[in-house]
This record gives sequence, C-alpha cells and structure tokens, in this order.
Amino acid sequence: TARETALKLEETCYVVSTPFSTADFKHGPAALVDRGLPVIVFAPPGRTSADSLELLQWLRENGADCLVVTEDERMQELATTSIRLELPALAIGVTPATLGTGGRNDPAKDVRAGLAELLAPIPYIIPGQLFANYLALYKGLNPDQPRSLTKITRTR
Repeated sequence: TARETALKLEETCYVVSTPFSTADFKHGPAALVDRGLPVIVFAPPGRTSADSLELLQWLRENGADCLVVTEDERMQELATTSIRLELPALAIGVTPATLGTGGRNDPAKDVRAGLAELLAPIPYIIPGQLFANYLALYKGLNPDQPRSLTKITRTR
C-alpha cells in the first residue's frame, strides 16, 4: 500500500516519496523527521497495530504532519489528519457453528482476522490513490497524463 502510494505520488505529482515499513522506518529514515515533514501512515488492524501506534506517537512528538489511514480511533486522535476506513466483516464461509463458539479461543475468529489482515492492502490503497490524484490536481497537473510514462514498458 505504501509502495503504491509512493509510486503514484512520484508519477502524478512529481514529488520524491519513499515507502517504509514501520520496522524499517526506525532504522535510519527516522533521522529525517523534522517539524512539518509530511508522512502518510497506513495502519490497518492486525499484528503491526501496536507498532504503528508507537511510530505515530513518535512522529507526532517529533513534529511530523501525519495523515493516517486507519480504523483505530486512538491513531485518528494522534494524527494531524486522518481517513477512517470502516471495512465490513469478511464473510468467508467460516462461522462459529462450523468451527467453534465464537469466543476468544475460536479458530474461526483467528481465520477471519488473518484474512482481514491479508486483504487490508486492497481497500487501504484507495485513499492513497485519491490523495495522489487530488494533490496532482492541486498542483495544476493532469494525473491521467503523467510525463514520461507510457502504457507499455519494454524490457530487454
């Protein structure tokens, strides 16, 4: 999701944009953070939520302007600006009746959560694409006709 957004920002807005995972950001790129640095944080629910929250707190403490795409209300409150995604529950044919009680130790719940985490990049990319589109328009650029790009890329 971050890679696709960075690519769209470079292609359509002509700005340098570098994607990092939460873990990678802590090793080097964090040194670039200064007051007013624009940062987009994609924070879907899942195993990295706690790390994303910790990073967002650190970014805000160090003056970064953060746009956060998340379902998490705590992260929305920390953000300079946020986009709240409320995704529907995934219906995958696994129900409490077929795999368990629906309680805390229900394997069906684990399957649903894992699938939601796996598929999260699909809906989460939409705000990134829209952001790049509107930034290009704001800059007076046509996002549908980026310079130096063609529909077909030849490789040899």
